[in-house]
Parts: sequence; structure tokens; C-alpha cells
Amino acid sequence: MWEKFRQQWYLVFAHYFAFWARRVLGSWRPEIILVSGSSGKTTVFYLLKAQLGDRAEYAEHANSAFGIPFAILGLKRRTYSKWEWLKLFLQAPFCIGAAAGRKGIYVVEADAELPGEAEFIQKLLRPEYVILTNVFQTHAMWFDKLVHAGQYRRPLEAIGDEFVKYLRGARRRAIINADSKPLMAAIERANFDEKITKNFVYLRREDYLVDYKITSKSSQFVINGKTYALPYFLPRAVSFGLAAVQQVMTDLAQNLDESYSQYYLPPGRSTILAGVKNTTLIDSSYNANLGSMKAMLQSFEEYPAEKKWLVLGEFREQGDESQSQHEKLADYLLTMKTIDQLILVSGELSAWVYPRLVAEWGAARVHKFNDAGAAYGWLSEHIGGGETILIKGSQGRHLEGIVEGLLENKDDVSRLSCREAVFRPVQEKILSCRWQAKEQAPETQEE
Repeated sequence: MWEKFRQQWYLVFAHYFAFWARRVLGSWRPEIILVSGSSGKTTVFYLLKAQLGDRAEYAEHANSAFGIPFAILGLKRRTYSKWEWLKLFLQAPFCIGAAAGRKGIYVVEADAELPGEAEFIQKLLRPEYVILTNVFQTHAMWFDKLVHAGQYRRPLEAIGDEFVKYLRGARRRAIINADSKPLMAAIERANFDEKITKNFVYLRREDYLVDYKITSKSSQFVINGKTYALPYFLPRAVSFGLAAVQQVMTDLAQNLDESYSQYYLPPGRSTILAGVKNTTLIDSSYNANLGSMKAMLQSFEEYPAEKKWLVLGEFREQGDESQSQHEKLADYLLTMKTIDQLILVSGELSAWVYPRLVAEWGAARVHKFNDAGAAYGWLSEHIGGGETILIKGSQGRHLEGIVEGLLENKDDVSRLSCREAVFRPVQEKILSCRWQAKEQAPETQEE
């Protein structure tokens, strides 16, 4: 039922809130910087926030056709109930005075989950700046109908064409990751006229990235003669965001803080945490697609650690190509040389990744579970001490529950994602599996 609603009515209802948000923007008139792409956009959003600070406002936790108008109007979802929607509907007309006293720069992170959503958002915002990070196969199930109708050969092409619609709204500058082949192919298909392309800036990694190194404490980049050391586990692909922010700060005639002293990332995105038994936890449990996972796995290979464990969840909303996307993950995992233990958490990974990995690596090295609770139970029993554990998957799998159970300092739970009360029963169920696991043989848990 939800899928049918999203396909047919999602943008129709979003127009109501956009109507009122447009009136706020008409009074406010901020200079808008829009960041989009299949992955990495949140990282770029917070790089911009670290540089612009209190000189700008930020649409945090709001990247959709509903979320962005809500942020403009000052509306917030709290209970996620159907009655809350009625309340928000009635409140919207009374928010048109929300422009008063707001900053002159507005930074927005925008997704393109559905056909038409990017066009909807860019027409609402009409941004001065657009930053496009990349195009991967994300939210593909919503684009399958375009393939079925014969408009595209693959969902990836439809997704790319949706994202590049943001470029039509770049009134001053569009900063584009030229290393993303699907993104560049979509731009070529769009056949933009010169009035639009004159604002395009293409960034190629070979032109700006001089050096990259990841350590146990930080990720280090040398870009265009400037050195950055950020205290997170960040893949090489983040270099595009750093180069894009350099360009924006130059355009805005703003000083660049090379130390990034105010930089932080929201929970569940590359946070390094202390775990039980002197383990190191790398929490990237908020979201995943094939492109972002491969980027993280590549950096994990370079990460300095003696014992490396992976806990992986599936990619969601992959539609008709779900199996092929997970099989490509298996292809990549088989190239990795430094992984000591691989823990797969989901039916999809059990069906499409586990057989190939266990055939090559053996059952002692690869483990499959259908839910996070069983995986947590196994981990709590088998961690010996000193492991570095990367946890990555789609947020619907709630791998943050595993991270919580493995924390050395329980106060660090505030640094994890999905802390709203609505998610707590799921997380508590995961944590309760520890003692149950002691009563079961490992073979039973992996069924």
C-alpha cells in the first residue's frame, strides 16, 4: 500500500507543503547551495557546515520532497503517526512568517528517490549552487516502472537522468564529479544548452587529489596544495567533497578553514568508536548502496589493523536488480585480501553473497544471519579482543543495535543513529539476543 501511495500520490501531496514553503522563500530570498547525488552528499553537506558555520542555515535531516518544505516552514515530524500528518497539514499555512531573521545562505541536501522528485525540488529551491557527488543504483525499485515501459534499459540510467535535473536549477555554479561515469553519461544524454553548461565545473580526482592516507585516528587528504586531516574513517571519494567546498568558498569569497575544526558527521556515518575487549568499531550503519560500500571497503583494506572483521547488511530498494547488485558485492569482496571474519546480516546476503564467499574462504571465515540480533549474539560470543570491526548496511536493518551492544563506553550510545523512541523496541530486541546466543550452537544461529 505504501509503495502504491509513493508512486501515485507522494509528489501530489508534497505540492501542498511546497506551496507554503515557496512563499517563505519569496520573503527570505537566501542564496541556496544544494548538494545531491547517490552517496556522499551528507558528508559534503557537513563539510560546508564546518566552513560556513553561523553564516548560513542548514536543512538538516531533511532531503526529500516533504522534508525540505518542512525545514523551510519550520515543521518537524516527531511521532511518525498518521495523525501527525493532519496536524502538519493544518499548521503549514501559519508558517509563512518563518522567513523572519534567517541567514542569507541556505545549505540543502537533496535526494532523488522517485521519478520527478529532483525536478520538484529544484523548481522549489532554484539554487545558486549545485554540487553533484555521483550516481549509483539507489532507490532503484521506484524507477523499475520506467524500464518496464521501455524508456530505459536499466534503472541506473533513469536514476542518473533524475539527478541531473538538479543541474537545470544551478543559477551560478554546478560542481560535478567527473569521475562518476553514470553521472557523466546522464549529463551527455540531457544535452543541456550552453546557457546551462556555462556554469558547469567538472572536477577530476587526478587533477586535485595529491595524496590520501587513512590511519587509526584520521583520514588525511592533500588537495590542491592544502592538507586536511579529519577524525573519521573517510574513503578516498570524500576528496571530491573537499575540492567542491574549496570551489564554493572561493566563489563566495569566504576564508577556508583548512583545519576543519568545526567538522563533524551525524551518527552512523564513519564514526570510530571504542568497543569491548579493546576492539575498534567503525560505525557506518546508517545507509548503504553498492557504490558507497565499495568505497568504504577499499579504504578498510588500507586501514592499519591486524585483525579486520566486516559486518555487512544488504542494499535496500534495489528492485529488479537486487540480486545482481548483491552479486557484484560478492565479486568485490572476493578481491579483498585482509578480511579475517565476514558477518553477513540479511536474507539477501545469505542467498546471493554467502554461497560464493564460503566456497572461496570457508565456513570458518564467513557467517550468515537473517537478522541483527542473531549476528550480535554470535559476535558477543566470538570476539577475542583487538579486532577492528567495520559495520555497514542499510538503516532498516538496524545494525546500530549491534554497535550499541559492542560499545566499551555506554555513554557513546548518543553517537549512534536512530535514537528516536520509535526505533527503541527493535534495538532492545537485538540486544536481548546475547544470552540466547549462549544457549545455541553457532550452526543453529546461522540458519
